[in-house]
Amino acid sequence: MKEPKIKDFNLTKEELELYEKQKKDFIEKQKENNYRNNQIDQEISNCTSKGMTAWIISGAICFIFGMLSLEDMPEDNWFIAIIIIGLPILIGWITYKISLENVPSKRILYEDQYIDKELAQKVNAYNDAVSEYNAYLSKIEELKLKKTRDFWTNLTGFQFEQEVCSLFNSLGIQSYCTPATGDGGIDIVIRHKGYHIAVQCKHYNKPISPAPVRQLRGVLDDYDGGIFVSLCGYTSACKDENINKKGKSKISLLELRHIVYLCTIAQKIELENLKVDEPLKLIFDHINDL
Repeated sequence: MKEPKIKDFNLTKEELELYEKQKKDFIEKQKENNYRNNQIDQEISNCTSKGMTAWIISGAICFIFGMLSLEDMPEDNWFIAIIIIGLPILIGWITYKISLENVPSKRILYEDQYIDKELAQKVNAYNDAVSEYNAYLSKIEELKLKKTRDFWTNLTGFQFEQEVCSLFNSLGIQSYCTPATGDGGIDIVIRHKGYHIAVQCKHYNKPISPAPVRQLRGVLDDYDGGIFVSLCGYTSACKDENINKKGKSKISLLELRHIVYLCTIAQKIELENLKVDEPLKLIFDHINDL
């Protein structure tokens, strides 16, 4: 991927500086406007309080007046009762509206009032390209790191399983990790183009003996094959025993050098758009010849 240059987007250094200045000015104006709008909200709240106060006071006066006039009030004079109830509401509403007349309207600021729209589009396109390029560089560094022994040896057993599963998926092999318990010794399951493969990972600091590989071989009844991934390789006895097996009983034995090789392939897939039609063959056919 080519590093983006400002000239590729018909931009100059001065235009970038102008855009940053316009953006900074807009942010400052936005802060000022937000403060102003908050003050207006407070004033509106005060107007509401004034209206409520006028309603309560006038309501109390009307109630007292009504109680004092109760003996002289005809029993069927609903008009006076409506006035006693409605007048405080009217007074409160009028007080609120009069107070509100002195409150200024809230303002909404738009970015294109302060920032040149065409300039913003070019700068945003450039910034997006820079972000994509930086992500590309980060991916390269990540893939380089995964081709080192230190990366794999410094993982925990659980992280080792997760990274191996991620590596398989990067190769285009559909894989998922099994639950931490109750997996029957199977750490990863591959379901790819009709194949059902069991994978066991061991992050040991010594070569694997025949016993763990036999254990994996013993749970393959419901699978089409098995893969064993060992950080520190296998003993001669383990390799000799496995090489004489046939069919799915012959486990594909992967170790660190194979993992590094697969990381190289994954890097080419990611960065160079390498096409791998049958990624499982990398593991079951070619890789054991490395």
